[in-house]
Amino acid sequence: PRRSSHGTCSLTQVAPNQAGADATWEGGGGDGTRRAIIECGMSEGKHSGADVHVLAARKVIQKILTENMLRIQERNQNKEYKKEVAEANEAARKLDYSKIKKLQEKDRLAATKLYQNSLEELWGCFDENRDGVLSLEENGKLMKLYIEVSVEVTQKRIQENFIQGVMNTIPHGPKKEQILEVAKKVVSKVPDWMKQWTTKHFNTDDFRGRTLRAMDVNRDGKVEKQEFTSKFFEAVQDGIDYSEMSQEMSAHFLPMLQDEIHQILTRTCRMTDSFEKMD
Repeated sequence: PRRSSHGTCSLTQVAPNQAGADATWEGGGGDGTRRAIIECGMSEGKHSGADVHVLAARKVIQKILTENMLRIQERNQNKEYKKEVAEANEAARKLDYSKIKKLQEKDRLAATKLYQNSLEELWGCFDENRDGVLSLEENGKLMKLYIEVSVEVTQKRIQENFIQGVMNTIPHGPKKEQILEVAKKVVSKVPDWMKQWTTKHFNTDDFRGRTLRAMDVNRDGKVEKQEFTSKFFEAVQDGIDYSEMSQEMSAHFLPMLQDEIHQILTRTCRMTDSFEKMD
């Protein structure tokens, strides 16, 4: 795992989707593409071939990430899994990260097996010249779209968790609702911040190169279909470090929120003092 993932077992998982498992690609199109376009309420005839592939890929990625969130919620309720995570975290505190690595690898293998057909569908979207190899440019387009959709899918949950975390630290009182509204106002700025952060960190040649190399199993400088479908989740998990984003987001928004809350509480104290002087 990357360094910022150490210490707690926070698995950046990307479980693919079962719903798209029966979709296939034939040449440049196929039922998978047509179904995705129809579901989007768009006519295939109104878009170029490249647009059709992007729209289909977006649909697949949305399902992958959305279903993954549900899968994680269910998995996190499993007592055996909770025990494994606790043991992994305890080992990590002693600088032994082998158990975290083992959990991550277990999840990657399960996801790869479960969503094999969805990965093949993504391959069909991005091997644009049909040469059987994913180029650096093609991988760049894939990762760019993956990051965009990831932000769209996860930002609502991040906002909800952020607000809930704030409210859990505030005791019940007359100002709690006012503080809640302030928290919502501050957190409403999260989506734009996330887009800027991910663009800065992931829309780079370095990121595109790292994720491509992670999928190049035989190290021949080429990523073929079998390498892509077997290593995509590992490339994403190792290449996209959301724990760093989470830390920077907290450092950016918490002081802003604390300042707003302080102003509310200060105004309350001033009003109380004024009333006492009037008495």
